[in-house]
Amino acid sequence: MLRQWNYIADYVFKRQLGLFAIIGGLMSTVHFSGVYYSHDTPKWFIFDCFTSLYIFLFFFKKQRALKLSPLSGLVFTLVVLSVASLWWAPHTVAGLEFILRLFNASLLAYCLINSFSGRSLANLFITTAFWSALVFCLVFFLERYALQRPYNVGTFSPIGFINNAGHVFNIWIPCLLIFAFQHRHQKALFWSAIITLLLIVSILMEAGTRGTIIGLTLGELIIFALIARKSVKRALIFLSVTTLMLLGIGIYQFVDTNQSGRLSGKIAVFKNSISAAAGQRIQLFENTASMSREEFFGVGANNFEYIHPKYALPGTSQASPFINERQILRTPHNIILKLYSELGLIGGSVFVAFLSYIFFSALANAVRGEYIDKWLFVAVFATLFHSLFSAVFLTPASLFFSTILFATVIRRSGFSGFIEIPVRKPFATAFLLIPLLSGLLLFSEYFAFQGRQYFDKDLLEKSLVLNPQNDRALYNLSQVELRRQRDLEASLEALNRFVELYPYHIAGLFSKAERHYQLGQLDRAQNTLDKVLNFYPSYQKARRLQHEIQKRKLLARRTRGY
Repeated sequence: MLRQWNYIADYVFKRQLGLFAIIGGLMSTVHFSGVYYSHDTPKWFIFDCFTSLYIFLFFFKKQRALKLSPLSGLVFTLVVLSVASLWWAPHTVAGLEFILRLFNASLLAYCLINSFSGRSLANLFITTAFWSALVFCLVFFLERYALQRPYNVGTFSPIGFINNAGHVFNIWIPCLLIFAFQHRHQKALFWSAIITLLLIVSILMEAGTRGTIIGLTLGELIIFALIARKSVKRALIFLSVTTLMLLGIGIYQFVDTNQSGRLSGKIAVFKNSISAAAGQRIQLFENTASMSREEFFGVGANNFEYIHPKYALPGTSQASPFINERQILRTPHNIILKLYSELGLIGGSVFVAFLSYIFFSALANAVRGEYIDKWLFVAVFATLFHSLFSAVFLTPASLFFSTILFATVIRRSGFSGFIEIPVRKPFATAFLLIPLLSGLLLFSEYFAFQGRQYFDKDLLEKSLVLNPQNDRALYNLSQVELRRQRDLEASLEALNRFVELYPYHIAGLFSKAERHYQLGQLDRAQNTLDKVLNFYPSYQKARRLQHEIQKRKLLARRTRGY
């Protein structure tokens, strides 16, 4: 067995360039319509499997000790605080997913830093970005124009939701510029990079992802200002992104002529929506900040979604967006506020310190390093800037490419550990359990989605066997029990389990109150309604049910009086 693992490790580490290019391509394109989050769920499974196996093989074959540093201390503190927060988090499985991916991403970066020189790691990263972007463009245009598959905001590209592509474009666009420059004497690779770059910018303009466009432009302008102090002529090359944005508009306009010329309308919406979108985000940020102040130790790792409705002021002019009986808000669209709200003042501050280290390392590299370091700074700046307005780092492709980007920046800054801790085989072997856990969650999501599609109780129960905290399966099971099985008690039981995980879910609380009412449990129905009306006082359906409860109570008292 040991000989087989040694053979696998030798094979992997000799072919890392091709391996990362393949994984990058998969992370950019794989999607599966058999699950609810058709683009993210299969990519998370690939991320979990690849990172776990790579870390296992690294500690099994190459290194038997962890080299620690102050940066390692920040990451370790963040992991410990995340684990501790599971004690009070309502949804422990969601928290565990976040912790394992944070831990895996951190150790993947550690493995890369300790496996490559700064130059070699930059080469691996830039090559991975090039091939991933190329494959992404091929799949995008194949699905969109050759196969003419229908798409919407959630399935805009092979990466998924319309803004998620921008999370990765923050990184790909500077890397494609580097790759094109490095291969300027190899015509096939050079023109492949240029064409891919123009297509990526064209897709970006179609998506209208403001965070990416502004982040890249600002990052480029910072580098331009640094270089212009010495040579304006040399600095002009660092206006490439701005030039590309203009070219991208032209390319997309040409393509868009076959679609009734919607570009001008999109650009008009883009301009007009800035103030409206900014207003919504400001309310969201303010409500999340209020939540962070109230929850000093945080609500638990990855549990923002389950607690935020309490602080979202739904039904008011100060409401967070997407908080109502039909919609949910999964993230505050600001990675710093997310960590402050989930891990409290200490955890949020540790995370800010970590991001600050990455930013200043990239800036220092850009000031004293090569042209590669300057474009890497643009990628880092755009990624960090965009993370203040979107779910950057919270989607699989974004986390994968950001991890390699940060590892490259850290390695090129001359980072090294100075304390060694021996690593025993059980530590490495434990990482083989993560793909198993990820597989259970994947199949749970599959059965939950199929159960919802076919309104099938058995499929939903299979989902809950694999993951008893699959909240979506529990909610749908309550609906199946009510509408197909006509079993109010079973429906209420599923809702009770659901509300334990999602204590401020508006539709869930209302459905629970409704079941109590239908079973004649009027006091329990009233108590549940009081909870939802406490943070959503203008919820009219709840008000009407409350009125019906009062009428039935009054009728019952009159009946007893007679």
